[in-house]
Amino acid sequence: MKKLLVREIINRWDPLGLLCYTSENQYAFEINEITKALEKENDSKRLGRRIYLAFCRGFGAHIFNRNTNECEKIARKLLFIKFREKNKLTLGPARY
Repeated sequence: MKKLLVREIINRWDPLGLLCYTSENQYAFEINEITKALEKENDSKRLGRRIYLAFCRGFGAHIFNRNTNECEKIARKLLFIKFREKNKLTLGPARY
């Protein structure tokens, strides 16, 4: 899955509310970590946990105050897009 799509979803979520004060690259470290995890994970719980850990490593657990359930919601969005993109590649264009 392309990093740009991960960036778009994470930036829309803006879990720390920073993007109104800084650049859209504020979450670059976390986006890189999530993109790598997304390549390997197909389970929303595991991916959600990895999202949670990426933000805790990047900002500290005392600053990142979102819970794993919220991270799992983001994981489900990412996995939905991942599988949708994979199916487009597998099925190819529609023929009429």
